[in-house]
Amino acid sequence: VLLYEGVFKEPRMHRAFRDCAKLTSVKVSITWAVSSRMERLSPECTLSVEESICNLPNIVRQDGHFLACFTVAVRDGKVSHLQDTNDVTARSLSQIFRFIAFHELREASIVIEL
Repeated sequence: VLLYEGVFKEPRMHRAFRDCAKLTSVKVSITWAVSSRMERLSPECTLSVEESICNLPNIVRQDGHFLACFTVAVRDGKVSHLQDTNDVTARSLSQIFRFIAFHELREASIVIEL
């Protein structure tokens, strides 16, 4: 993601971050994607998935929101792009949806058995 071709190209965004200390990371909300899938799960499964998510690298829960964390790369003293070293954040995001899919399939198989 090239920040200068996206969000930071906007003049108001430059002003917003002008007086901030060195920007080292960006947290992107993934709550909308996770919540829409988890709302179909039972409360027990939801709790299990939430606990599993909290143990993943580069994923944090803050004020009830799930955030994917990316390192900011700086080139020539300017923010250049976001880094996902060794695809750690991507792997964590994939793992979240595998956790959810596992519980969805497990619940579906219980219904079929009944």
